[in-house]
Parts: sequence; C-alpha cells; structure tokens
Amino acid sequence: MKPLAMLLALAGLITLAACEGHDSYPLSGEPCAPEDPVQELDARDCVI
Repeated sequence: MKPLAMLLALAGLITLAACEGHDSYPLSGEPCAPEDPVQELDARDCVI
C-alpha cells in the first residue's frame, strides 16, 4: 500500500476510535458510573 493511502487509512481509524462512546471500562467491560473515583483523575495524577 502506498504511504499516503496508509496514512489516510490510519487517520480515519483514529478518528473513528476517538468518536466512540466510553460507557464501559476497556479491560473489565464494567459500566462506568459518575460516582467512580477514577472520574476525578487528571493526566497530572499519572506523572511519575
């Protein structure tokens, strides 16, 4: 596949994945709830 076509396909997949709703946790599959403690986390909380 040509590099430009591959780049466009990859950009399309990323765009579609970003628009997907996040109603459950990816690993466990359990539903997300507004009272979950992880809702209060920020990216700065993950910095070492």
